[in-house]
Amino acid sequence: MRVLLVRPPLFQVNFSLGIFPLGLYSQFMTRYPPLGMMYLASLLRRDGHEVAFIDAESENLESESVIARMRPFAPELLVGNLNVYNSYRNIIDMITIKNAFDAPLIVRGHFPSAYADETMSHPEIDYALTGKGFTSLAQLVRRIATGREPNDVGGVRFRRQNQVIDTGPEAPLADMDDLPFPARDLVDNRLYTTNLTYRRPFTTMFASLGCPFDCAYCQDRVVPFTTRSAPNVLAEIEECVQRYGIREITFLDPTFTIKRQWVLDICRGIVERRLDISYTIRTRPDLLDDEMLAQLAASGCVRISIGIETGDPELMTKLLRKITSDQIKRAIELIRRHRIMAFGYFMVGIPGESHRSWQNTLDFVRELPLDFAQFLLTIPTLHSKIWEYNTKLLDKDIWREIHYGRYPTPDEFRCRETELTLPEIDRWTNRLYRTFYLDSARWRSWLRMKFLTGYVRRQFEIAGTIVTQTILRFIRQRFPTFLLLRYPFARNGGPGSPRR
Repeated sequence: MRVLLVRPPLFQVNFSLGIFPLGLYSQFMTRYPPLGMMYLASLLRRDGHEVAFIDAESENLESESVIARMRPFAPELLVGNLNVYNSYRNIIDMITIKNAFDAPLIVRGHFPSAYADETMSHPEIDYALTGKGFTSLAQLVRRIATGREPNDVGGVRFRRQNQVIDTGPEAPLADMDDLPFPARDLVDNRLYTTNLTYRRPFTTMFASLGCPFDCAYCQDRVVPFTTRSAPNVLAEIEECVQRYGIREITFLDPTFTIKRQWVLDICRGIVERRLDISYTIRTRPDLLDDEMLAQLAASGCVRISIGIETGDPELMTKLLRKITSDQIKRAIELIRRHRIMAFGYFMVGIPGESHRSWQNTLDFVRELPLDFAQFLLTIPTLHSKIWEYNTKLLDKDIWREIHYGRYPTPDEFRCRETELTLPEIDRWTNRLYRTFYLDSARWRSWLRMKFLTGYVRRQFEIAGTIVTQTILRFIRQRFPTFLLLRYPFARNGGPGSPRR
């Protein structure tokens, strides 16, 4: 079958992550390739289907532009991604695209996984995947191609006349190594970047899924922790470098350094294969040591992001972090000793936050020799304990409300269990950013960084992308066929555009 996978347009939700509007943050500051969809594309290809993909979010396309772009491909089946932030608009866009092509519609993503009933309340949606789709999608498409019901495929909701049938949970993936590598040839890797990316082309990668820790703000706690083998990870890195010319990778694993020997094997493999790659990881401060950091640095790790969250010990306990300020200080000092950049994640508006705890965090920020820091508003992330508490307190689920087109107020998007008002949180956040980024010692440190020119160049590129996409969107509204010229030259849309 000719299968079109769609990452729908981004709708600018009216709330921010600290000082950054969500749209600016997700579309320009951290523009990641949609790995989940790219994995599914590879699985469908392995089954012999002709697959195309269009990333309307990263290209800033409207649904009408997607239709015009992909009309030559003439898809026989659509697979759309629905996220919890944009579910209402995602569904409208996918239904618009479905009606244009008159093709069955499968949806997947965080929203149908958590809200399958709400998803299937739309009669235009034919199938919903209630898991990641790694073991269900290919089987489902086989049933569709042969005209059979998918009642024996776990992880699917489908329609039988006027009934919605639930086939139960998706079968677990026995071995992550069984997954084909993401179909990076279906996207234009030049579309993706972050404001701290210094080498291009850039991509992201998962070496593991889930996290065994139980932090109160995180949704990864509900995903069983599992890793790929080190040789499998190395093979994908090698493909990125040799086939796609990738020069920087961000590993999206929540806690990359849980399995120490596994990390060392990957580091040594990169060195032995002489792979010209820079990469960044995320982890906890209590899972780093001197030998591991030496191996990470030798193999090309240029930045490690640490979840610090707060400088207040009581709030750290409330968040179930089970780490100390001394562990954080030691980890950052070790990272800097090995000439790896240290990035600190902080949360603002944490449950129990007060003016006293803010001052503790401000004092702690001044002590830490971080290269970069981010202070993000604490929001009730789906499946987190904070989300469970907020849902009870508000007597409504904000993510379900979005599905009905009822977008919560900025005040409802924040964590409720704090004495601070939203304006007070904004003032403290701005103060933290000023304290950190106006520090003259930090500026002197940046001037010595070998990556400085790359970072400066990236900020200009992001500004240029914003201007270019804004102009193109304006032109497309008046001259729809202009979009067929594609931005920037994109293979994005797949090998079937136009179909031969």
